[in-house]
Amino acid sequence: MSRLTWSDELVTGIELVDAHNQSLFFVLNELFASDFPCEMRSRMCHKIEDTIVFLTRNFLREEALMADSGYADLDGHRSEHRVLLDELLRLQRTLECGHYDTSAMFDLLSSWALAHIKIWDKPLGKHLRPKASAATPPRKQLGRTGNAPRGQADVVPASSH
Repeated sequence: MSRLTWSDELVTGIELVDAHNQSLFFVLNELFASDFPCEMRSRMCHKIEDTIVFLTRNFLREEALMADSGYADLDGHRSEHRVLLDELLRLQRTLECGHYDTSAMFDLLSSWALAHIKIWDKPLGKHLRPKASAATPPRKQLGRTGNAPRGQADVVPASSH
């Protein structure tokens, strides 16, 4: 089975978004494209459950970033997130742990992730990049710990990989 590989063509230029997407690739590769065993904690698949939890957390952060920046396509982007989560919840209810084709699940999720990045996240990055540059405080304004005051480090331009 193939694995998702991060590449420069997927970079949005926003550190938070790119980190979430890279983490999603790792999660999908580890849970569905590897020999990671099903723990059979219950009839419901923990791999799907873990993916739902991971995505929900990341989607909420990304949606807050969009709302804070006044992103015009927030509703459409949020709707795309909900469609995937609803489908995963449906699959979680219908697929029995250990008794479904994990490669088909990997194909579904990896296809969604690649399309989502290109169609939704890259335009978001284009919207956020000018705001990120303006919001990044100079180093001398950082506190003793090197952390920016809350809210100022939420949007940071990503370095090119």
